[in-house]
Amino acid sequence: GRGIPVAVIDTGIDATHPALSKAVKQAYDAVADGKGTADGHGTAIAGLIAGDGRVTGVAPAASLLAVRAFYVHPQYKRPLTSTDTLVKAFDWAFVNKARVFNMSFTGPYDRLVQAALKAAHEKGVVLVAAAGNGGPKAPPAYPAAYPNVIAITATDQKDQLYAHANRGGYLAAAAPGVDVLVPSMKKGYTFSSGTSMAAAHISGLVALLLERNPGATSADIVRAIKSTALDLGPKGHDVQFGAGRVNAHASLMSLSPGDMKLTSGQ
Repeated sequence: GRGIPVAVIDTGIDATHPALSKAVKQAYDAVADGKGTADGHGTAIAGLIAGDGRVTGVAPAASLLAVRAFYVHPQYKRPLTSTDTLVKAFDWAFVNKARVFNMSFTGPYDRLVQAALKAAHEKGVVLVAAAGNGGPKAPPAYPAAYPNVIAITATDQKDQLYAHANRGGYLAAAAPGVDVLVPSMKKGYTFSSGTSMAAAHISGLVALLLERNPGATSADIVRAIKSTALDLGPKGHDVQFGAGRVNAHASLMSLSPGDMKLTSGQ
């Protein structure tokens, strides 16, 4: 992932964690509430993308842009954001040359958020999002369900689907996301599950793919990931696993260095 800036649009990152001390290159607080406090979720995501230490990320040489776009509401005890905050977060990440947006969060359809992501995609940003943890009967989750966003669901070590994962035709593929070791606050480590963790693995993989071929488009990246995935569940693309569980090595080998062509047979 050398030279690839990845924006972690989340709850902030604890850059003092030993696994992340060299990973965060820039930080921005889109919430601007005067607190600027990081949270465990963003720290976990950052570790899976570019950690270095007990938790080594998929792309440990990637440059993280830590974007705090969520705050923990004192009454509801869960991270919240607003349309304006997200759009500010996207804008800052784009201006600071992020090649990848990791969006390990879900919410309702939002016209302005969709427009902002569409603009980023058209300028070459690769958009990765968590499919959602609402369960089999949940409606599509956004931003994962927007066009041109790579929606990622989660599997366990036996390639079984995460029980709480959303289903839907918008899913691109699956990645590890159950009982994953991640950095936590106060320089600790913990196990975490969810499609957020799976999305982080894919953002790291996208950084590797872009290092291998800096000229690759989002469509090239999606093709490399989906064409080499291990088909799971019903044959072919399905509403549970998308194209299947990602094969990181095979996807890298399918993308020719320095151009945008897949090798023969893929």
